[in-house]
Amino acid sequence: MEKTRSRSIIWLNILELLIVLLAIACSSLQGKEAQTEYDRDLGLKIQVNQSILRANETVMVTFTLQNTGNRVLSYESLDTPVFDIIAEDVSSHKRYVTWSIEHPDLVAHEMKLAPGESRTIELTWALESESAISGTVVRIAGLLDENSRSVKSVGVLLCINYC
Repeated sequence: MEKTRSRSIIWLNILELLIVLLAIACSSLQGKEAQTEYDRDLGLKIQVNQSILRANETVMVTFTLQNTGNRVLSYESLDTPVFDIIAEDVSSHKRYVTWSIEHPDLVAHEMKLAPGESRTIELTWALESESAISGTVVRIAGLLDENSRSVKSVGVLLCINYC
């Protein structure tokens, strides 16, 4: 009897901890922008217009690279786009949309950025109703590839229907 009560208390404590962690995770998902800086010369920034997405609603994504240094930056990737946006399920890694597939005529395999110069790509994406599994978390990431491997990225998370 005492052992059963003790186990129940432990499970309640674990459940309370999970609820707290979920609340923290959902509060961090509310951010609509993320940015990072690499090598003090390159800034990556991604923005979305909402943090919760419902079926057939549209999310607008903007991904910007900026040369924050004082030298020319040069990137080349023969097999993959140098600059891309992806939206994928965090747990299953199912890709919902990729900017380079949606805009094949705009894909570049090399890019040079002069000091202070920036490049921006935009993606408008509507989640189809059959893909809208409530509670799913979607990672939207901006990628910079070099030599056909993703070397730098920045991302935000969106919730489907609720967090």
